[in-house]
Amino acid sequence: MNTTARKKASTRTVPPPKPKKDKRASSLHRELSGLLFLVLSVYALTCVLFTEGTGSLGTLVRSCLLGLLGPVGAFAAPASLATVFFFGRKLRRNGVLGRKIFFSIITVLSLVSALQLLLAGIPPVTNAVDTVGDLWVKAKDGEGGGLIGGLIAIGAGLALGRVFATVALILVSLICLSFAVGS
Repeated sequence: MNTTARKKASTRTVPPPKPKKDKRASSLHRELSGLLFLVLSVYALTCVLFTEGTGSLGTLVRSCLLGLLGPVGAFAAPASLATVFFFGRKLRRNGVLGRKIFFSIITVLSLVSALQLLLAGIPPVTNAVDTVGDLWVKAKDGEGGGLIGGLIAIGAGLALGRVFATVALILVSLICLSFAVGS
């Protein structure tokens, strides 16, 4: 066999390096998107904590967060995302940013579901519209885990029972929290 043919078959082609201008543009894009998510998280947190001075958009954000996640989740979701995005540069460099966001979301969802089961019990299921409406109204009044937490609590509570579902959701929340804040 020809030695030059063997050399050509075994050599790899290396793609040409990207120009520095493209690297700067993608780096700037990542930094600006992280900063934007941080600002949005802080604004959502401000809307939840302070009812005055956030305008009509702040009232809408507050009511949506309270209705979806309940009072604890409305505070915990933007706070955890703001924290993750604050440390986003280091986490992105280590390649764990997506994983941290995922575990933060699972932590908040399991926490609000456990709080729904602890504080309000398994919501009665009559029909879908009444159940969703009741969960939304109770969450805006400061009771329960909101629409998302209530729906997860219905599924877990009916499948496992109130006590075991609460314990399981708290354990899931603690395990995911350790993954979200661990290295």
